[in-house]
Amino acid sequence: GTTALQAAVLSGHVEVVTCLLEAGASITPLPDGSSLLHAAIRAAHGEIATVMLRMRGRECGCGVDGIEGCTALVQAARHKLAEVVAALVESGDAHSAWADDDEVTALHIACRNGDEGMVASLLTDK
Repeated sequence: GTTALQAAVLSGHVEVVTCLLEAGASITPLPDGSSLLHAAIRAAHGEIATVMLRMRGRECGCGVDGIEGCTALVQAARHKLAEVVAALVESGDAHSAWADDDEVTALHIACRNGDEGMVASLLTDK
């Protein structure tokens, strides 16, 4: 089974996710090993991913490789979720130099997509 937080994340219910996180819900991986952050990004639930990052930061598993072989930052860039990329960089727990299994970084992806705003966010990462 899944936890209430997992169900809310997967279903895209940002208000419920917020309520559960405020109540202290534990951020546990999905049965397939995916972090909830990766699952939110994969489902294009950018607002949920951003809420999770702002409320729990490092607990979300920013630097952990997901089942796709990449970090949340690379995955967010692939899904063109600029607000999540910005939140990850702002958190200080994700670094633009992190690459996927093919040595592709979020910056590579943002440049390939011509996303000037995402490039600018990634370049602010020190």
